Amino acid sequence: MASAAREEGARAQAAAQAEAVQRQTAAEEQRRQEAEREAQAAAAVVTTAQRRAALAEQARELAARREAERAAVAEEKLAQQFASSCDLLRTLQSKRVGQATAAEWQQQMGAKQAARAAEQQAELQGQRQFEQYMQRWEDRYQQDVRHKREMQAQLGSLLEQQLELKEEVEAEEAATRRREEEHIKVAWHQAQAAAAAAAQEDRARRQQAAEATLAAN
Repeated sequence: MASAAREEGARAQAAAQAEAVQRQTAAEEQRRQEAEREAQAAAAVVTTAQRRAALAEQARELAARREAERAAVAEEKLAQQFASSCDLLRTLQSKRVGQATAAEWQQQMGAKQAARAAEQQAELQGQRQFEQYMQRWEDRYQQDVRHKREMQAQLGSLLEQQLELKEEVEAEEAATRRREEEHIKVAWHQAQAAAAAAAQEDRARRQQAAEATLAAN
């Protein structure tokens, strides 16, 4: 009974601890969600304020640009009206226009001359580069020709050496064959002579044996 009571108490304590952990976890999750909602709300407020400020700045810039354009148009119209009523000013403006035209023409001519000079310089540089390239190509070609000749000379020398070595080997082989043939001939003659001598001795023995047999009979 005491053991059962202890086990029951342990289970109750474990259940109470688990419930406390669950409550703490739920409370932390609720606090985290509230913090996220507050952060999102603050971000939305900042974003709206920034958008309003940007729109206000764009409106001010647009108004300033329109005002500047209006002032420029009004000033130009006033200048035209004043110029149309003043011969001296028209003369000065015509002179300024002529000077500006002459300056622009001179500037264009200078630009054309500079462009022509740059084009000529580019052509000269291209010609020099082409000549340098052709010279390098010719040098490479001559070098290849020399190398080919050297290789052919080396190959010819090597072929000559190989031919000489082949001739020496063939001559040595021919001499060896001749010596072997001579040795074979000498051995054959010796064998023939030995066979003839053996046959002569055999005939002599047989003759002697026949004569002895005849004498005995």
